[in-house]
Amino acid sequence: MRRRLIPVFLIWILQTVSAFSQQSEKFDKSEMAEIKALVIDPDGNPVADAMVHISGLKSKLQHGWPNSREIVKRKTDEAGLVTLSFPKQFVQNDDVLSVYITVSHTEFAPQTEHSLITVPLAEITLKRGFKIAVSAIDAETLEPIKENLYAWTGDGAQRWQLFENGMLVSPTLTPKQTFYRLIKIVDGQPVAFSEILMANPDGKTRMVVKDVLLYPSVKIRGRISDNVPRPIRHGTVSLVIYKRWQTDEANDHQWAWYDKTLINEDGSFDFPHIPANETIQLFPLCEGWLPRTPSVEIVRAIFPKTQILHETFSYPTPVLVDDQPLSVILDMDSGRTIVAKVLNEQDEPVPGITVAVWPNQYIFDGGTQHLGAGHKTVEELLENEVNRPRTVNQLFDCETDISGTATIIGVPPKYSSGIITISSDFEMVDGGPLGVSFKMLDQPTTEVTLRVKRIKK
Repeated sequence: MRRRLIPVFLIWILQTVSAFSQQSEKFDKSEMAEIKALVIDPDGNPVADAMVHISGLKSKLQHGWPNSREIVKRKTDEAGLVTLSFPKQFVQNDDVLSVYITVSHTEFAPQTEHSLITVPLAEITLKRGFKIAVSAIDAETLEPIKENLYAWTGDGAQRWQLFENGMLVSPTLTPKQTFYRLIKIVDGQPVAFSEILMANPDGKTRMVVKDVLLYPSVKIRGRISDNVPRPIRHGTVSLVIYKRWQTDEANDHQWAWYDKTLINEDGSFDFPHIPANETIQLFPLCEGWLPRTPSVEIVRAIFPKTQILHETFSYPTPVLVDDQPLSVILDMDSGRTIVAKVLNEQDEPVPGITVAVWPNQYIFDGGTQHLGAGHKTVEELLENEVNRPRTVNQLFDCETDISGTATIIGVPPKYSSGIITISSDFEMVDGGPLGVSFKMLDQPTTEVTLRVKRIKK
């Protein structure tokens, strides 16, 4: 599930309402598997009482965590050992292949390791780190802020602790340059943000920063372009702020902020709490319609070092935000349609089979996600650490009808990643882990035939 875009991790939550998501809810009763982990200090000694949990799963098709699964934390014993449980599958026939194991301890920096589930013992070596203590004041009133104060680091590290005197103290952090931002969140009030701050421990175990200024957020009002028919159904806009610094050849730092909102039937939408003086990236998505790819000139003007646009991805609209309210219009284009016919070995139609594809979207200066991914960082800050929202990458999908036909709308014209079937009773005859490759036609509808056979039980 972050390090590139996946490790910022577990931040890419798709909220598409579909048959696939319903199937995920049913399949949350799947069998569990176990993995044993050993936690040691930098000298190779076992670390007792370290809190350990599985923070992400990775299967053939997706990464994240099933929505309704409870994430359980366990402590290591005197020998530094712990056994962790995880679901064997995300959804039917999508086996978990590897896990992300996260460890926290008051004396060490948090550590996350990626491990195949086939290893006999996942070994995790902790690092000694440093802590930051910081206080904040309101930039408009110059009054100290002693309540509802949070901090967000580039890697989404665990919660900071706020004391009665207004000092916000970090957990033990990895001993390297760390970028973070202070945020004040009060229900019914504008969110306030500091500038992005940088801490360089340079061998220190403690750092104190006083009277950081927090500024009001900016409100964005928007609407979808008029070529999209109204009323708009199942529409969302995902927002990303993704910043990257290359401080030297060996260190690449990121700080990311996410938000997501619904599109109203009339095409309007709002983001009420955006940090000022930032570049935001907006991904609109609604039934049958996709983000329009911005011109290379627009992209290069804002992201001069970005990669060349690739036609198989969907791209956001980049917008420069200052400290004033802003209105935006997001252009969209009609997607293509896939009509999939599912037949058994006797050439008979098979109803009740989920057919799925997984188009991607690209974050400038970042990486790729499943199209439609998005969540609210504010919710992550307000949630209890263990129960933070987890990434669940769901697919564009549809269930076959009585004629064995599934119709998937809103697919990018140059989609090329493959197509799969999902069923507890049938498996595909052709295709590998990512299903059957096919070519989208240069016309509104592409027809695909998929063959399945009954699973022997």
